Amino acid sequence: MIKKLSIIFVILMLFASFTASAQCQSITSDYSHDGQGSGCVEMTCFGNDANPWESYINSWNMDSLTINGVNITNQYKGYAEIAKPANGVYRVEYKASYAWSHFEIKGVCSGGTTITDPPTETPTPTPTPTPTETIGTGDTKVYVYPANQTITSAGNFTISINIDAPSQTVAAYGFDLTFNSSVIRPNESVGQYGVEKGSNGFFAASNLSGNTLTMTGFDVNGVGPGSALQLVKITFATVANGTSSLGLSINNLTNANAEAVNASSANGSVTVNTGGGPSAKIYIAPSATTIGSIGGTATVAINADIPSGNVAAYGFIVSFDSSIVSTTASSVKAGSKGFLAAAALN
Repeated sequence: MIKKLSIIFVILMLFASFTASAQCQSITSDYSHDGQGSGCVEMTCFGNDANPWESYINSWNMDSLTINGVNITNQYKGYAEIAKPANGVYRVEYKASYAWSHFEIKGVCSGGTTITDPPTETPTPTPTPTPTETIGTGDTKVYVYPANQTITSAGNFTISINIDAPSQTVAAYGFDLTFNSSVIRPNESVGQYGVEKGSNGFFAASNLSGNTLTMTGFDVNGVGPGSALQLVKITFATVANGTSSLGLSINNLTNANAEAVNASSANGSVTVNTGGGPSAKIYIAPSATTIGSIGGTATVAINADIPSGNVAAYGFIVSFDSSIVSTTASSVKAGSKGFLAAAALN
């Protein structure tokens, strides 16, 4: 009886393993997924060396996306950046929780290694990605423009991500931009999370998570060479007065041949000061006075210097030493250019 149970257990385990592995779909042409879901696809023929820019994997708003165990979630990966697996099988596993989640595989072809059915129980090895050639001498620069600015009125304002690429084209990018969400916030009613294609650039997708804005873009022909090329523009809305740094990091940057581009990045900052200029000043006039006799009186005023705008309401507390002077609530009057609603003595 023990031997029979053992045999049944092994058969059940093998069947469960086969069922799980068989759920991975084999593809021989370009593939894309939109919306919620999870699963995997396998391909044995991907890209070609003659036209590498036509083959890539791109994604946005995904929970996870891996190829042969290498994490490529919400990134653009060109053909040259994806390591060829030792067993000839590219296995892409994905998980998505949003209706706007998306990933796509371009450059899938037929042929290559035959995927046996049922698949082996041996886990697919995770290869070390083959290093890709880095093009350029560091003369390419990606930066926030303008680098620093002050916003003096509440509402929207725009920054851009620019690139100086004097010696080559740029065909794909992935950037993260961090900001202080207590001071500014992307205007989600503009573009996608505030992000739009720049005047010289291209844009695919963006995602907002906390105080980090992620954006990706791809163009077959690319842009450049050139300087001050506007890849994307971003519309922010003011939240409160203060200063927010704009931290720019490069997740990936490739040229039209799907080769990694060596580039530096430069951050920026935004100061929000919606006070409208110099602050108003409130003071007692005269600042000092002398009463020459016991029982004498003196009048003081509360004045305001208002460089711009106007004052429509106020509330003041004036304290004094009641062992030396005294007053009554009825003695408080509206000034020559002011107004008074009520006064009380406590």
